[in-house]
Parts: sequence; structure tokens; C-alpha cells
Amino acid sequence: MMRKEMTLMTSKQFRERFMTDFPAKVICLALTLLIYWLYNFSQIDKKTLTVPVQVIENGAVTAETDVNHVRAVKVFVKTRQEYLSGIKEDDFNVYVDISAVGKEGTFDFPVIIEPSNSLLLMDSLEVRSVPESIKLSVEKKYFRYVDVEPSLAGTQARGYRVSAVTVEPPFVRVSGAKSVVDQVSSILTDAVDISGISRPAEMTVHLVNENSLLKVEDTPVTVKVFLEQVQSTRDFTNLKVTASGLKSSLELVSISGNVDISVSGSTLSLEKISDSQILAIVDCSSIGSPGTYDLPVVLSLPSWVSLVSQSRSTVQVNVREIPVVIPSEPLVPAEESPVEENVETPEVQ
Repeated sequence: MMRKEMTLMTSKQFRERFMTDFPAKVICLALTLLIYWLYNFSQIDKKTLTVPVQVIENGAVTAETDVNHVRAVKVFVKTRQEYLSGIKEDDFNVYVDISAVGKEGTFDFPVIIEPSNSLLLMDSLEVRSVPESIKLSVEKKYFRYVDVEPSLAGTQARGYRVSAVTVEPPFVRVSGAKSVVDQVSSILTDAVDISGISRPAEMTVHLVNENSLLKVEDTPVTVKVFLEQVQSTRDFTNLKVTASGLKSSLELVSISGNVDISVSGSTLSLEKISDSQILAIVDCSSIGSPGTYDLPVVLSLPSWVSLVSQSRSTVQVNVREIPVVIPSEPLVPAEESPVEENVETPEVQ
């Protein structure tokens, strides 16, 4: 009985104490909650990041074009101040998934944000994107093979030019929306540097895809560059014609005029030719007597050049006989006749 009375008194006292200054207690509790909320609110800050958007295409359709030309979205992040400084764009995987669509058309696809595992451990993390959806036109997937076009950079050595370029493989597979694929005629390679080369070169490079709506087969390409020497011409003027093979009994009087010629060959070879390597000759071995003769001009050229033009093919050669000089005989004085002496012949008695 006593315990029951004590319990009743205790409950009664508790109610009396609880109700004593009850409005003030309610106000204090509300102020406490407000202060707690304001404190937590003061510790929360936000940050805006620009994150690229990927398109997941694991179904029968592919994105034709981005109607709103959206390549990235803004991701708003709200969390405690001490966490914000360490949050980067790489902490989010942002994408739209069109894999579930089975027909062509234009649709609104929600933007999906996947935070990294480290962000998921943070308290009070809130993320959202602007815009929250992207409108895309989709078409059935389509592929075909197009040419691989080599991209050369730089200038080869002086005196050489590119004669041919080959690529292996010569074709590559591209896929995407038919309206996009049909506009592609070739795919370029990475730059092939040919600066200063003077012999054939071979390089392995990758393909360049600048269209995000187009998928290009990822395969290395071997580019072979072949060179040849640049060909040009060079003129030689007023070449003196020389005679050869003239008989010893004849001598050259004159040769009518000089010869102008033009020769062709590689630019580097022509630059090295001196005038002494170009000879114009007339063969006089057929001349047997004095006179004037029309004889062909024979050119002596280096083996690495070819004759393009010649101002004259014959010249007039005038020869004469070398005069024979007979030396005159010296005068010899006549011998004197002996003087006969008168010798007396003794008489014979």
C-alpha cells in the first residue's frame, strides 16, 4: 500500500514538475533544436563542378546527335565544408543510358550520377545535375568500312619528294547512326613526321576520331613513305666545240660557232656538274683533204644526266694542208783547177 502511494506521488510530482513553466521549457527546446540546426547548416557548403556526360549504348540503337549540344552537365555538390575541397570532377561518373530503347526517335533520357566509393562514405552528401535530363535522337546501329588516310607532317630533305604513301590496313570499320556514318569517307591517322628524311620511312601510328558520335575500330596503322629525287633541267651555253682525229697532214682553220644544250637529271646531281664535264666534240677522222666540211657534234655527258635539247647538231669545220717546207741547199764554192807548171823536158840525146 505504501509502495503504491509512493508511486502515485512520484508520478504526480513528475507531472507537476514537467508542467511547471511548460511554455518556457518548450521555448528552450525549440531554441536548442534551432541552434543545433543552425550549427549544422553553417557547416554545410556547396560546390559546382562541370562533368562530361557519357552515352551508354549497349542496345540496338545509337545516338544520332545531341539535340541540345550538351557535352557536359553541372553537378551541384552539398556536404560538410571539410569534405568539399577534396571533391573533384573525377569523383563522379555521369551518363545517360539509351540501351533500353529499341526504336528510332527522340527521347528525354535522365542524367545518372554515380559518386565514387569515397564520396558515399561522407555525411550529408547531396548531389544533383543541371540539366536533369538530356534529349537525344537515336537511330539503329550501322557500320561500314572506310579508307584510312595518312596524315603527313613536316618537309622531307631538300632535293626529294614523296612519291608514294601506303597504309596497312587500308580500310577501317566505323559504326554509329547511319546518318553519321554516311557522312564519313575516310579516317585520318595521327601525324606522320617526315621532317628531313631522305630515304623510305615506316611508322606505326593510331587513328584519329574527332566525332564523339562515331565509333572507330581501334587498331594500329603502319604507314610507309617512299621518296624519289626531284628532277629538273640545267642549261649550258656557249660550249666550245673541239676537234679530234684530224690527220697529221692537216690542220684546223676554224669551227663555225659554239653549242648550247639543256640537260635533265636530279636536282642534287645537276648542281654538282662542272662545265669541264660537258664536252662538245667533232670527229675529223673522216677528213682526207683540205676543205670545209659539215660534221655532227658529239656530246660527252655524265652518265646520270640526259640530253633535253641542243642548239645545233652539226658545225662547219675548215681544214687545210700543212705546207711542206723544203729547206734551201747551201752554196758550195767550186774547186779550183790545178795550175799546170811549165816543166822543161830534158832532151834525150
